Amino acid sequence: MVKRLSFIFILTVLCVWTAWGNNVRIIGNVSVEDKDVDNTTQIATVKIKIGWDNSWRDAFNYDAVYIFLKYKVDGVDELWHHAYLMNEGHKVTSGFDYLLSNSTGGENLNQGMFIFRKDKGFGNAEVDLELKWLITSNADRPLKREQFTSGSVFLSAMGIEMVYIPRGAFRAGDTKSAYTFENKDITLPAASNILVPENIVSCESSKPIAQNPPEFAVNEMNDISKDNSNAWVGRSEAGDADWHDYWKVTLKAPKKVRSIAIESIEGGTPTKWQFQGLNVNNSQWQALYPKAGNNDIYADGSDWAVNSHRTYPCTRTLKLEKSPGDNSYVVFRILIKETANPPIIKNIAMSEENIIDSVDNSVLIYGPQTTMSDRVGLYADDEDSWAGTTGNDYPNGYGAFFTMKYEISQEQYVAFLNKLTAAQQRARTIGADLEALLEGQYVFGPDKNKPSARNGIKLASIGVNDAPYVFANDLNPRDEYSQNGDGQTIACNFLNAGDMMAYADWTGLRPMTELEFEKMSRRPYPYPALRGEYVWNSAGDFIPATGFFGETEGKSNERLAGGNINAEAKLKGPVRSGAFAAGGAGQTDAGASFWGVMDLGGNLAELYYNTNTEGRAFCGLQDANHGDGKINAAGAGDVSNVFWPVEPKAFALRGGSFRDSRERTRISDREKHIGVFGTVNEVQAMKDSTMTFRLGRTAPVQTVVSEVTLESGRTTADAQPVDSICSGVDYTIKGNIPSEIKGAYSIAWFQSSDEGKTWDLLEGETSPSLTINNLRNINSKEDVFKEYWYNRYIYSNGTDVVLSKPVRLMVINHTLSLSSRKDTVDVYDYSEGIRVDVPQAATLKWSWLRSDKKIAVDPEYVLKPNKSQLHYFKYQDFMDENTVYPGDQKILLEVRVMNQCPLTDTIRVFVRDEPTKRNNVNNDGTLNAEFKCGDILIDNEEKEVSTYKKYRTVEIGGRCWFADNLNRTIPTGGKGNSLCYNNSEDSCNVYGRLYNFYAVTQTNANLVNTEGTQGICPKGWHVPTNQEWIDLFAALGTNVDKDNTIVQGKFVKSTLNNWQYQGDVDKIGNNSSRFNAIPGGMRNYNHYYQVYGNLGTAYSTLAGINARITGFWDINVRSWWWTSSTTGETYTYWHANSNSWITRYLPYFIRMDQDARVYFGIRIPYSSYSYITNTIFQSNQGNGHWIFSNTNDSETNALMRMKTEIYMSVRCVKD
Repeated sequence: MVKRLSFIFILTVLCVWTAWGNNVRIIGNVSVEDKDVDNTTQIATVKIKIGWDNSWRDAFNYDAVYIFLKYKVDGVDELWHHAYLMNEGHKVTSGFDYLLSNSTGGENLNQGMFIFRKDKGFGNAEVDLELKWLITSNADRPLKREQFTSGSVFLSAMGIEMVYIPRGAFRAGDTKSAYTFENKDITLPAASNILVPENIVSCESSKPIAQNPPEFAVNEMNDISKDNSNAWVGRSEAGDADWHDYWKVTLKAPKKVRSIAIESIEGGTPTKWQFQGLNVNNSQWQALYPKAGNNDIYADGSDWAVNSHRTYPCTRTLKLEKSPGDNSYVVFRILIKETANPPIIKNIAMSEENIIDSVDNSVLIYGPQTTMSDRVGLYADDEDSWAGTTGNDYPNGYGAFFTMKYEISQEQYVAFLNKLTAAQQRARTIGADLEALLEGQYVFGPDKNKPSARNGIKLASIGVNDAPYVFANDLNPRDEYSQNGDGQTIACNFLNAGDMMAYADWTGLRPMTELEFEKMSRRPYPYPALRGEYVWNSAGDFIPATGFFGETEGKSNERLAGGNINAEAKLKGPVRSGAFAAGGAGQTDAGASFWGVMDLGGNLAELYYNTNTEGRAFCGLQDANHGDGKINAAGAGDVSNVFWPVEPKAFALRGGSFRDSRERTRISDREKHIGVFGTVNEVQAMKDSTMTFRLGRTAPVQTVVSEVTLESGRTTADAQPVDSICSGVDYTIKGNIPSEIKGAYSIAWFQSSDEGKTWDLLEGETSPSLTINNLRNINSKEDVFKEYWYNRYIYSNGTDVVLSKPVRLMVINHTLSLSSRKDTVDVYDYSEGIRVDVPQAATLKWSWLRSDKKIAVDPEYVLKPNKSQLHYFKYQDFMDENTVYPGDQKILLEVRVMNQCPLTDTIRVFVRDEPTKRNNVNNDGTLNAEFKCGDILIDNEEKEVSTYKKYRTVEIGGRCWFADNLNRTIPTGGKGNSLCYNNSEDSCNVYGRLYNFYAVTQTNANLVNTEGTQGICPKGWHVPTNQEWIDLFAALGTNVDKDNTIVQGKFVKSTLNNWQYQGDVDKIGNNSSRFNAIPGGMRNYNHYYQVYGNLGTAYSTLAGINARITGFWDINVRSWWWTSSTTGETYTYWHANSNSWITRYLPYFIRMDQDARVYFGIRIPYSSYSYITNTIFQSNQGNGHWIFSNTNDSETNALMRMKTEIYMSVRCVKD
């Protein structure tokens, strides 16, 4: 695209500036006879031939002539009036076209007409016009056909050469000039950032936080959330007497850092910080910012960007001075000296380039309104406020407009003056001082007897009785007025803002803004703005003219003897408009803009509405806010000051003048952005030899909607042009060039990270389609999509191509987080466990890769549905056809996030060998002497079963324990009873059997002498005593006594999901002891209060007790194990209503809840008696009123119920 632009521009330049200046010619007389007026319709046909040199139309723009008519009826008190053109009926020479200009909206009230080439071409132009004029249309002085018969109507046609500037993006500001437009914050480009993975060895801080490690500060993630996601978070407390914290990076090779940028959030910036470097050969940290070499100077947190619209690439670049010795460093750190809150860094970037002095910091104007900001957006360091957006009606340069090709000439201003009343003439010249002027004296300047600053406008005649004055051009007083050589085509100086507004209103045009000045001075997007750029689009080639060529001074063909700009006071005043465009001058030699506009730099400083607060009140885009062809009786424009403000601070001078230095003539110099006028009176009256104006007209643009297509098939015409993509993938938005585009065009793509509030130009993306590479969403919080919006503009000559809606891409964070990628499992189902987390909804599938098989593995815990799972491997996970496969095994984890982002990972699990299986007894009934603790015990004594039960064993504290609940049936002739939970044999296979105390002890005695009995256990094993349970916990580091009867037991609790998950990972067991406690529940029948010790009112009130009277309870939530111990004689009541004490033995048991708390029974003295902690057989509630039975029957029956109607699990311990 750039090559094409350049080629066409060269052709344009060779043809446009080959003739003299503003030389629109009305060829022949302009008159209307009665035969030209239709007697019925009162429509006059005005025939005009116009000519002008250097006419062109190319792929980008074209020149035009603005034609308007004025008329006057013969008579002493008659005034000149505007002749409004009709809406239709006009004719122009073939090959040319026209555009009517109407600011009133009224029918047949068009102020003028733009004439221009219809097709591409260039050369001198002559155009025959037939204009239709309704002679009654001007209500101020309607005409009749008879007035034309008598020849009493005078008609004047005027032409102004214009240039069409097409709608489109451009850059404002040049990063160098005084008060230039700029982004206050300068982005550190991603391509310049050296903190990328391939350069980094490590990132550190004094006390890293797992959720926000130092690495997050360099993960290049554009996370604009106003929290600490994707950020390094420093420590909350001070880490050293001399500093609070630090963030440190070690690089693979030494670097000389010239620029850094840091992104944070509100509340995350320090009050004192310093950027430091450390050389591998030097143990002393060196300060690099804010003051290189001075470790005692610190910066404050205002240097960090906070809550940016984009956090990567980083938005606020800081410039580093050269360090002493200009050293390179391998290690760098951000030293946090003082901070009120933990420091937070979303992103940090560093560069070896001096970014601030090298990047283009201009502001791209790409839409009808421009965002202003003291961060990223339109801004100028001029003490004004820059916030919000430019108004809907403020011409910010983006829209298409016509502009005068040249500064207003002295001939044009004289023609204007000569059609005003005397009062109006005084207002538009020198006020009341005009009355003191003599005929033949010069109007402007301090010396009325000679031209001042080459202004040759003279008072030629003074009217009688305040009749209008007559003005003439007479730069050369040696001949008659208005002869060739009298400076008619010289730019007119000594004009103020009041003159500008009056002339604009009188012609039907409007003033322009300083942003429009920059638009017509600069090349279009995608061209960059050059530092110190001149209007010929170079930062050099500034050659002031020093004299005139030959005898052309003051003449219509005035030429300069060399040079391309009138500046630095080399000449005495302005020169002919377009004087440098002589002979076949190229753009630089002609001092012309890319668009073909002349004299924008030097010659005369031009008045524009500024873009400061006062100037932004100007409303000029709408047709209604243009001139209507007349001014008020006082000589001022009568467009409302609401639209055309007269506030002195609203005006700027741009482009510099013949007296200014080269700096003032640069495109973006705003030295005089404000303060041109001090008072409202000066706006109307102040005259200066260096000031003039040029006017413009908003141009209509054909807007075409051309949609783009997403990969999903949706288009931007759909109600929701949204697609979701996986982080890290590339994505293409497909588009084309609509057929309405004729000639050259440029394309701009924009990206927004904040839902369309702020848009960033995608530099270099100028194709109809857009491919976005590696869109990322990592480390973001749960269910957070990273949303990017995309918009495309196509700018062309006369046609603006837009999308119905922006494209929205939702980037899915499909980061797969694994707590580990290796584990070990043994026969006790002990493993460290693997946790997998995904931040957005996903399907997760675990499989064991066994040879050519893929065998499904069900995860133990679903911590969050579709997002988080925790699996503790079981021995049976690696069992195929009843065979366990030990050794290294592979688990495949397959994840599909949001049903579209596939991920896989492999976990390696080492499966330990299965222990030896050994019978408990020999064939002769003796114990098997080969058995050792840790072997799998085969209970080959149990005769009533078809398959012998097997039990894992584990040594804890010198004792050998079952690692499974007992699942032994009551032998023939045995005592008591056992059952399966819910009477399901499957429950017995998993949780073991539930036994009443009678069965456990195999004795019907009154609960005496049961301590350490074999009971239901196999030969050589016994039911553990209460003390053995206490010893087990003591061996595992937990003391149990009367002051500590409820203890934590995660180390004995199984990791498997036999335990109901409570939503708290910390309450899952770890089974580090291999005891493998599982929640087998319990069974109770009527008549016993279930008062669960210190669990609170739920089980201490009568309602809580009665609620658990009968049934199976607590599967998956509690383990209940009998001990073989009883309390000995304990005083109690046998029922609630008893008034007498009895002594009774009460059995001890152990209970574990799902929160891994373990409850022990301990005998505690109470008053003159005692009570048992954590038991269901006795309550410590009610001031020592113990409850044994809730019936009034005998204590003998109560004793029997205690032995026979409560069922719990059993573990065995080896004798």
